[in-house]
Amino acid sequence: MPTIRIDKDVYDWLKSQAVPFEDTPNLVLRRLAGLENNKEGVVKMAVTANTRGRPITGKKLKELWKVAVVHALYHQDGTWFENLKEFPGGLFDYNGYIVFNTEHEYNTSPYLNIGQQLNVYDGISSIPGYRRMR
Repeated sequence: MPTIRIDKDVYDWLKSQAVPFEDTPNLVLRRLAGLENNKEGVVKMAVTANTRGRPITGKKLKELWKVAVVHALYHQDGTWFENLKEFPGGLFDYNGYIVFNTEHEYNTSPYLNIGQQLNVYDGISSIPGYRRMR
């Protein structure tokens, strides 16, 4: 996947266009450019129906799937998260999850790009140990 660099003003504007805890920068740009695809809309509708109309969260999936983690974070396509702060911690997407038992395991994972936020370029489903639930 290509990498682009943007300045702080552009980044702040991009954040202002995002749905918090849901949109990746790529999804925001796709929406603004009119490139949204139906697959993402169908996934959002299915997730919403599965949670009785309430927004999906890591905590809800943790409880639904009975995952023993302290901190649970969700992103629909598993590529963009806040950082885990407590361990064991889990990253969840629509189809499954990955657990990091320790902070060291999380911080040293070659699959994660940890910065102010967490980016997982190929999604959490590409990480060994990912558990598919759907």
